[in-house]
Amino acid sequence: MQECVVEDGLFARSLMRLDEFMKPFIAQLPRLKQRHYATTVVRGLCSDLERKNAESIAYHFGMDRKQIQHFIGISEWDDQHFRKELARQIATQLGEQDGVLYLPEEWTKNKTRMKKAGIPNHKQKYRTRHQMCLELLNEHGQSLPHQWITGDDELGRPIEFRRELQRLGEQYLLAVPCNTKFVDLETEQPDEPETDRKKSQRAVRVDQWAAAQPDAAWQRIDVRDGEKGPLVVELLKRRVETGHRSAAKVSVETLVVIRYRDRDEGIAKQDYYMSNADIKTSPEEFGRVSKAAHRVEECFDRGKGEAGMADYEVRNWVGWQHHQTLTLLASWFLNVETRRAEKKTSAMTLNQVRRNMASIIRVTYECDSPRVVNHRTTQQLERNQLAKLYHWQRHKKRPPKNLDRRRIEYSRNSALSRLNFRGRRTSSPSTKV
Repeated sequence: MQECVVEDGLFARSLMRLDEFMKPFIAQLPRLKQRHYATTVVRGLCSDLERKNAESIAYHFGMDRKQIQHFIGISEWDDQHFRKELARQIATQLGEQDGVLYLPEEWTKNKTRMKKAGIPNHKQKYRTRHQMCLELLNEHGQSLPHQWITGDDELGRPIEFRRELQRLGEQYLLAVPCNTKFVDLETEQPDEPETDRKKSQRAVRVDQWAAAQPDAAWQRIDVRDGEKGPLVVELLKRRVETGHRSAAKVSVETLVVIRYRDRDEGIAKQDYYMSNADIKTSPEEFGRVSKAAHRVEECFDRGKGEAGMADYEVRNWVGWQHHQTLTLLASWFLNVETRRAEKKTSAMTLNQVRRNMASIIRVTYECDSPRVVNHRTTQQLERNQLAKLYHWQRHKKRPPKNLDRRRIEYSRNSALSRLNFRGRRTSSPSTKV
């Protein structure tokens, strides 16, 4: 069990490494406070908070929530610079790249909604996933080492998209729907040449074709180790023609069908793929690439579970971009720390690294000290009281007597210092309402 032994001091300098990690990202921020807030937020995203939003992070470190909320939700700083630096680091070490935000078509039709959310004008035009994929390849494809393009059946459905990848010289393995039709080129062909029209009449659905194949035609391969043991699949490949009824024209592709069996050896699931790779490509390689696509989903799940990617509480485009950018930074730092720790403790996991960092953060910044706890409780109570006042003011009603007798302390910059109840205007930081 030597791989489970953790050496003394393995995490002792983790916070110092985090500060060094943040330097190339925050260097472009003009104000020292902004640099401090950015590092603080990333620390909070690496902590053990249940909800990693701006308010919770501020309370965790004994800060005013409005400072962090303003930095994430309103403050004008260039998050694109952060993502470019992050992409550079990731490309250097892993050869991966970040993505872009997809706006649903119904959003782009509602100009009022997009304007209210603060979405820039050049981002308001609707773009399909396929268009964004091609744009990313055009912008970053040359600088990022990659061998395959993979995607789900919605990405692989349009023949035109697959043809465009072929034209760009990209090698793809894209899932396709079960009703995709093709002509099998490895079966006995007619003696006389056929027109595309006649060939299209011989085209079969991929699910029906796969169901008719004998068990002897399938090859059993061990793809990789999974969470519940080795991931074993059965794979079948075939040289086919597609596009007989499409304006994209007929082309030769490699059909790959992968099926999974349950514990009773029954067929539990089948996936269908089209590829422009050579038919001589090994089944093991096709199996590896097909499951590699799930790594992206695992990264998002890890970002949500470990770095608070889904804990954003913002109301506009800027705030969402800022939150997602900072969670990407936290996820990447945790990944780097895990890779470092694995060199000395091979059994180390990212979750364990994050939990150890969370413990160090609590101790170093006295997150559970009486001072911080009292400050946290005070701000939470004040927020609740102010929320009640907002409610009564919005409905233009007089607050109840038990609320009316309470003295609410709030800063001069608070918007409530200018609220008007029944024509009565508050004028001081501390007012009896």
